[in-house]
Amino acid sequence: MDADLDLLLIAVFCTADALLPDRPRNARRMVTDAEVVTLAVAQQLLGIRSDERFAAVTPIRIGHLFPRLPASPLTSALPGDVDARPRRSRPSPSLVDVALRRLAMARAAARATPLSSMRLQWHRRKREDRSVDRREETAVPGVESRDFGSPDETRTPDKTQVDVVRMSGTSAARLALEPGWRWSDCIKPVAGTESCQLRHVGVVQSGRMAIKHEDGTEVEIGPGQVYVIEPGHDAWVLGDEGFVGFEFESRAAEEFAKA
Repeated sequence: MDADLDLLLIAVFCTADALLPDRPRNARRMVTDAEVVTLAVAQQLLGIRSDERFAAVTPIRIGHLFPRLPASPLTSALPGDVDARPRRSRPSPSLVDVALRRLAMARAAARATPLSSMRLQWHRRKREDRSVDRREETAVPGVESRDFGSPDETRTPDKTQVDVVRMSGTSAARLALEPGWRWSDCIKPVAGTESCQLRHVGVVQSGRMAIKHEDGTEVEIGPGQVYVIEPGHDAWVLGDEGFVGFEFESRAAEEFAKA
């Protein structure tokens, strides 16, 4: 139950954080709007009506999701959502009331904001999030070099050798195909499809190859030529010389001739 609750609350928070306007924490606002909405949902899911009891239960049940929550009752951490009347003459707003007020304020702000501006803000925020994610994933070198003499993986179906190297999320392959090689004879039994369903992008080092696509296109490629071959084709080596090519489409490098 706790794992399911965590996943649900994380989804609620991400949705609210993406939709609500930015109002970051400060000395007076210790909980963000998205956190208020998430906490209100959590309170209802846990079936706790009293804010005071919920404040006591929160550190135990979901405190790991909200490490910056104050120890005092939650609504006291939400300045700006209570009016200026003396404390004795007014009831403390419930967490749900505060969440609804925040949502109402966001809705009013959204109505006053042109749709195009909202879309730009949303896309800008998504780009920033992706940039942060990429920086945090792993530190990669600005330049990386690998040698096909020490591949990460080698595959050797009939008349075929595929050497694969992997660098920073990208895979490249060297294809060495013997004379008499034909995709429909040597790779089709491994792939299990009527034609090759991978997209190939590469350059020929030596030898010649013919490619026939399902759309009727047929071409020959040789040394020094670059190529793009879309899914749905057969291919075969021409002449008595073997074919060597280098491929830079990651999916093809990872899946070609793989059982």
